Amino acid sequence: MTDFSATLDFAPIIFNSGCCSPGDWEESPEGVITIMSNKRRIAVVGTNRQAETMVELFRQAPQYHLIEGLSAASSDGIDIVIETENVDLADKRMSLQRIEQLACSETVIVSSILGVSATEAASWLRDGSRLTGFEVFGDVNKTGLIELAAPLQMDSSHMELVDGLFASLSKETVGSG
Repeated sequence: MTDFSATLDFAPIIFNSGCCSPGDWEESPEGVITIMSNKRRIAVVGTNRQAETMVELFRQAPQYHLIEGLSAASSDGIDIVIETENVDLADKRMSLQRIEQLACSETVIVSSILGVSATEAASWLRDGSRLTGFEVFGDVNKTGLIELAAPLQMDSSHMELVDGLFASLSKETVGSG
């Protein structure tokens, strides 16, 4: 049997574990291979009780790959970022803008909207169409209901994605869309 690693030169190939657009192919003369996984990659951002319960929820869900913390190194290939800041609007705005800076353009941002409307939160982003608002009262692990809110500028396919995310965790969603 032929050892393919000995006969093929993998040096000119770029392996990309996540976001890859056709523009990436044009920039790279070597070519691009995207490694796909059937698990959605989820990041939870926040240092509050809501973030902790979301992390617990996704740790128990084998269909998702939880990314601990969001950084430039970890943000590649993240499908959904759940942002949970609710105490200070300035901190929330900075958090959302940092997420947008780090995550690729296809990443959907799901933001807790207990202290601000989804439309206002989306207006803080360069691309507000990628944000979906959510509200959950109490421990997300103990409640069966999550409210979703669409900002005026939202891409409707993102609402379907977020609805499916929570439905796959046995959570009912209600809200606008």
